[in-house]
Amino acid sequence: MVKSMIEVFAVNIKKGISTNIFNVLVRFISNEKKEKIINLHRYEDAQQVLISDILVRYLIGAKLNKKNKELRFNNNYFGKPFLCDYSCIHFNLSHSREWIVCALGPVPVGIDIEFIRPIDFDLAKMFFSEYDYKNLMKKKGLEKLKFFYDLWTIKESYVKAKGMGMTIPFNSFSIIISKYGKIICFSDYDTTHNRYNFKQYNISEEYKLCVCCQGDTFLDYIHFIQPDDLCDNFIKYNMD
Repeated sequence: MVKSMIEVFAVNIKKGISTNIFNVLVRFISNEKKEKIINLHRYEDAQQVLISDILVRYLIGAKLNKKNKELRFNNNYFGKPFLCDYSCIHFNLSHSREWIVCALGPVPVGIDIEFIRPIDFDLAKMFFSEYDYKNLMKKKGLEKLKFFYDLWTIKESYVKAKGMGMTIPFNSFSIIISKYGKIICFSDYDTTHNRYNFKQYNISEEYKLCVCCQGDTFLDYIHFIQPDDLCDNFIKYNMD
């Protein structure tokens, strides 16, 4: 049975997987993903795409008690992937450097993870609302950098939950983060923002991670999955 909570799963791929396992797993993904992998020049990037796809297939297969060959996926008009035939389960993926994360639940969901690295804060002036930018400029040093990524991951998770991606400009809505950690998304002309809730997770000091959905039933913890366990369990369950 599908749980009613939004769950977050994470795989650290820093150590990578063997080429033998890679070649076995490629057999289970779509031709579209295979083509994407072929066109990537770095093995690390190809591995990231492959394991991301396998993670989704493994999690959904386990939730629904279905084999990989029984699952069908498609993309909406804006390119967001979804599971065909089962409206009871939704997912979203994100990856940054060594982490792949997936949010899974009964309602449309968005997730974003970002590695915290130095940036040009002029980007904030370009992409964020005036309200966001003013709040950001009040911060100093590392606090300022981390707050930038707070805003970015919150906004990214929101537009992904909406299923419209960057067609929703980041400067078209603003973010309030209370001293208690409550996150509110608001706009002067779109009241639907208030229907969405957010949860931030502490996956590492070097990363920011946020999940968004139309509901507030988030699990308080992350499910960490070892890449070898993911690959072995997926292959064993789906080998005929």
